[in-house]
Amino acid sequence: MQSCKKTSQAMHRKTAIKHAVCAVLLLPGMAYAATGTNINSGKGIHFSHQDWEVACDNTRTCRAAGYQADDSDSFPVSVLFTRKAGAGQNVDGQLKLGSTDYVDGQPTPQSVHLFINSTSYGTVGLDSGLSGTLSALQIQALIAALAGHSVIQFKSGQDTWNLSGQGAAAVFLKMDDVQGRIDTTSALLRKGKKPEASVLPALPMTVVNWVKPVESSALKRLTKSVDLIQLKQEILAQTPKTDDHYCPVIWGEDVYTTANNEPALDIQPLSSHKLLASNLCWRGAYNEGYGYWVINTQKPYQPKLVTSGASDYADGVISGAQKGRGLGDCWSHEEWVWNGQQFIQTDESTTGMCRLVELGGAWDLPTRVAIVKKQVKK
Repeated sequence: MQSCKKTSQAMHRKTAIKHAVCAVLLLPGMAYAATGTNINSGKGIHFSHQDWEVACDNTRTCRAAGYQADDSDSFPVSVLFTRKAGAGQNVDGQLKLGSTDYVDGQPTPQSVHLFINSTSYGTVGLDSGLSGTLSALQIQALIAALAGHSVIQFKSGQDTWNLSGQGAAAVFLKMDDVQGRIDTTSALLRKGKKPEASVLPALPMTVVNWVKPVESSALKRLTKSVDLIQLKQEILAQTPKTDDHYCPVIWGEDVYTTANNEPALDIQPLSSHKLLASNLCWRGAYNEGYGYWVINTQKPYQPKLVTSGASDYADGVISGAQKGRGLGDCWSHEEWVWNGQQFIQTDESTTGMCRLVELGGAWDLPTRVAIVKKQVKK
């Protein structure tokens, strides 16, 4: 099975892989990993411990996912619990069995039985993607079992999927903390006598007006009139050599691109006052990141970095998609939308840990969400 270790290039990126779904699994001696712990900052949080993780987005909706033990030979399996913030919000639960071709003899049942400490809690029907919805009774039983030391299995005939409980308690506690449920009657783990009405409310989702840049011959002429030598000098002066601005290609420190001719800056129109400059910033074993800068149409260009870990740009949307490892069973995603004046980040998410559950990733675990409305540029 392929390692989850990242390349040295990837370790220096900003947010495209900062949740780095594999990195938190295999570093020796690491008890847990958490990022973006201030939910009120609008950035959400991601926390992982052993075989469990939780991602809470900027609305305080939290999604906790657990997997088979990383050091076991069990068939890949994952359970996802989702809970919105605020009083009166139940926990939804989903099950997903492994469906990759990398596990020998992996079965494809139509349903499985849930057993907790050898006691049956009924069946879970599965769709063609080996996903199923857990009942309210099953969710309640699983949460109670995961808070302690229990053997949790999903069975079909002679086949068994073992769900690890290692790390679940810490993840549930973090989830309750973000939603203000600790010591309340609705807490998952540390219940108390405080009324549920005292929990934190859901935060409103950010609304971003997406302005699609209008192409014209005049704007195209502006892109061709940019002094690329001066622009690069300004980018070098205003892009410090830090992990948050990682761009060795621009700095002339990338051996591969230096030896094979450094790619030129690409310029695209945004408006009559702003342009978008881009350039390859780094390459890893199976990822690469492009830097995007918003610049003035005239000198001085005053470049402002949007990201150095993007993958693509089209119609006013910068997007990033990075593998957690070469197999492609875990990814991180980001998106920035042009609102006519600047790029606003509208998505930041991972697909969960690298556990061979599904190619492309098992889940959508966002820490930043937004409503994007298309606005016609007048």
